Amino acid sequence: MIDAHNHLLMSHAVWDSQAPEALAIDAIVNRLSQGQLTAVGMVIGGDQAFPSTQAGSSWEGTLCALAQYWGGIARASHSFITIRNADDLNALSDENPGCMLCLEGMHACFDSPFQDPLAALRLLVQLGIRSIQFVAAPQTPLLSDPESGPRRLTETGREMLSEANRLHLVIDVSHLSGDEPAFLEILEHSSSPPIASHHSCRSITGNPQALSDEAIRALASAGGVIGIHVGSHWLNNESRQATADDFLMHVTRIVDLVGIDYVAIGTDHVDTSALPRELPEGMFMSGFGGPEDFHVLAEALAGAGYSASDCGKVLSSNVRRVWQAALMGSDSA
Repeated sequence: MIDAHNHLLMSHAVWDSQAPEALAIDAIVNRLSQGQLTAVGMVIGGDQAFPSTQAGSSWEGTLCALAQYWGGIARASHSFITIRNADDLNALSDENPGCMLCLEGMHACFDSPFQDPLAALRLLVQLGIRSIQFVAAPQTPLLSDPESGPRRLTETGREMLSEANRLHLVIDVSHLSGDEPAFLEILEHSSSPPIASHHSCRSITGNPQALSDEAIRALASAGGVIGIHVGSHWLNNESRQATADDFLMHVTRIVDLVGIDYVAIGTDHVDTSALPRELPEGMFMSGFGGPEDFHVLAEALAGAGYSASDCGKVLSSNVRRVWQAALMGSDSA
């Protein structure tokens, strides 16, 4: 199984340390193995300066997270693959799990000391980043000011997208609903199928931040894939904890709209017990406490009558297809 978007680093990192410490890679591998997970898209930085509870630049926070990650890799006794090219992706197995390092938002590139976001992006790619989420915070230099009308790509945004294409990065359109012209602009100009790594269906929840049916169709037409969130707020429009049935409703909606080839899993999960801050009780669907509980999703799909082949697409191969398409031609640097 593959989780397209997960906050494992937040759950295992050392917070607010004076110097970056090694991430507990062996503990992560054990959790992935328990859940029969082959890979995750692991958020390693972006708009917020994790792992930190103190104010700081997103650039510094991203570098701290990367330092913790690579320090953990150096000390790990278990095999753990950092996916940087198609060969790495093909080497994944139950015995050799791994992750794609994902940037959630692009503010780190604008916080760098270089005063050149393209140079900052190139350096982050050298440090292992292989997926970029175009927007996470409401305000970004990549999109026009929402007060001036529907958000479009700025000239800077177009330049960053072009460079991301050249660098063979996975393009993530999460946190865009599809109502913005920028959404379609990204789909049109991405050189490989994009991903909405953690999202849900607006037609079910009424949430204006979720994907409209039109956006789902557009993303599928571009060959992309949608990872279904396990957050209660994203799965239902009621004040209750979500269940596996809610998760299945979103899978089925996308299958009905565009087919089985365009839906996947992108939990956006955070292990709330491991954070130095409290998150709302019932924030994620019941029965899902972390990577070790992915069997809940697999069992729900099988119980709903999806064939073994279709389960395999939702649980793994759809995300793998999109990752593979982007990484073709990427070197190991």
